[in-house]
Amino acid sequence: MVLTPEWAQLGGTTGMIMSAVGTSNIGIVDQRNSLYKAYAWNGSAYAQVGMGGFGITNIDAIPIGQGTPAAGSFTTLTTSAGGTLGGGFTASGPFTFTNTVTGSGNNLFNWAGPMTIGGAITSNLFNGKIIVDGTTYARTDIGIQAAITALGGNPGEVHLSTGSYTLANPVTITNPYQHLVGDGINSTVLNYTGGATQAIVDIGTSSTGTQWNNSVENLTVSGNANSANAIRLRGVHHALFSNLSLRNVTGAGIQTNFAVDNIYFNIHTTLNEGVFTTQPTNCFLLTGPSSANRSTDSTIMNTVCEGVSGSGIKLDQTNGITVLSGTSESNNRGLELTANSFKAKSIGADYESNTTEDILNNGGLSLYDNVCGSTAKTHAGSTSTATVLYGSPGGASTCTLTTIDSGAVLPVNASAQGISVPSPGQINWVWDISTQTLTNKTLTTPTITSPVVNGTPSGTGITTTVFRGGSGSANYTGTNTTYASVDTSNLCTTLTVPIGWKLSVVASGILESNTAATSQDVALADAGTTCSGGGTTPLGATERILTPPAAGTFDESFTTQYVLTGDGAAHSITLIAKTSNAADSWGIQNSSGTAEPSIIFTLMPSN
Repeated sequence: MVLTPEWAQLGGTTGMIMSAVGTSNIGIVDQRNSLYKAYAWNGSAYAQVGMGGFGITNIDAIPIGQGTPAAGSFTTLTTSAGGTLGGGFTASGPFTFTNTVTGSGNNLFNWAGPMTIGGAITSNLFNGKIIVDGTTYARTDIGIQAAITALGGNPGEVHLSTGSYTLANPVTITNPYQHLVGDGINSTVLNYTGGATQAIVDIGTSSTGTQWNNSVENLTVSGNANSANAIRLRGVHHALFSNLSLRNVTGAGIQTNFAVDNIYFNIHTTLNEGVFTTQPTNCFLLTGPSSANRSTDSTIMNTVCEGVSGSGIKLDQTNGITVLSGTSESNNRGLELTANSFKAKSIGADYESNTTEDILNNGGLSLYDNVCGSTAKTHAGSTSTATVLYGSPGGASTCTLTTIDSGAVLPVNASAQGISVPSPGQINWVWDISTQTLTNKTLTTPTITSPVVNGTPSGTGITTTVFRGGSGSANYTGTNTTYASVDTSNLCTTLTVPIGWKLSVVASGILESNTAATSQDVALADAGTTCSGGGTTPLGATERILTPPAAGTFDESFTTQYVLTGDGAAHSITLIAKTSNAADSWGIQNSSGTAEPSIIFTLMPSN
């Protein structure tokens, strides 16, 4: 029975349909408005039921004139229960299913208008996204790879719905603009059970290639002892990797071999989210085959890297890598830069509680801003150049540089190195007001406040003291009335006095006059570059003129001193003497090893 608009004009209502007495042999189709509705006898009354056809069940209403759409193309479609879609169709108007929708075939759910689904959707293609549903595409490496293959060379997404996927072989993506997306960490889980492989998810084909704009998001990749890396990128650029848990591999969570301008966001490789069955070596290993194909200009953001056996984040053959926030702790090292890594920046990341050290920097032109806790251990390696450490002194961002290797070059002027440092910036590695312990290290032009030195210092940069005494064999004497050296072998020393240093000289002894109480003169002189140089001009303020009270008696002691300012040249400081009368010789006691004149030379850094 068909109820037309004309019946409505005669006063027909839905209440009349519901109260009519009928039989199961007679159905009613209500065509009073643009949406057809079907009613069937349920034994006591007529009730609305879903319509069927065209591979679709439980249709409540379809528009007038579309009762037999050739391709299942609808403007509006509603159901009161769940529906089954057996063939492809498209629609532009409202689409409402009260409960679960199940589909099969291709090109399903291409719908431009509002859509309401009361239950779950099961389909292998939804708005252009291939869905690995466990039916058309199995939840295995074969199913995932078949879904990727179905994209052809075209851009598109393969969606991995919630569940566990068993992979006996790696999954590969070799075309640009293709994306692998799950429902979230630990919601979509890829479990690798196969043999030896370099990567579980392998993207790109060549370490010198150019494959653009891929992404992997919202899933967990778990390997075994046969899998080197969870994700490997070869020549993959402008790509996005986010919300991933990568674990149980022997190498790295993500390993790049030439990757430019990528973003790595919220990547987890951590034992705190489950014990590793295979411990990774790194969370990130960013590298390239050569200096011409480095991994560059990429950002690691909010990573969670905990419990790997090597360096959590290792940069080798890189340029311009930035690490923002996140943690890399409880590893062997938190962050490592090799000699092939340049212009790395780490801002606000937390490196602490790592076994060997928290940061090993062998790279060049690196900048660290607020990266360390108070217990952090940092190491400037022998190839480290122009590294800037910036933070708040005494605060949570303080770093203690526990090791500076010989050969490390610390910057003098950051702007000259092309590095911008916020003002006030500290242009060196050591920014810590706590006690520093440095073992067998060379510091170049440091500023050290109140240092504590334990043990015996050595080297050319420390204070040197030299003691010289007379021969002790016989008293020194002479009749010269002009100055002459007393003993160039024993009472003279040659020292090079560097610029910025000073030489302090103190001489002492006892005088006598051999024949009369005549004045005797002693002084210090600079003999030249050697003690045999012959210089006998008294140095300023060193001349002492004394008159012993009696002849032949050593009873007049003398002391004289001088400070020479360093000029980088060698100087030979010697004791000189003369008498005022040639008939009355001068004498200086030198009768034994305990009764002899002496000179003390002290060479020291000084302003």
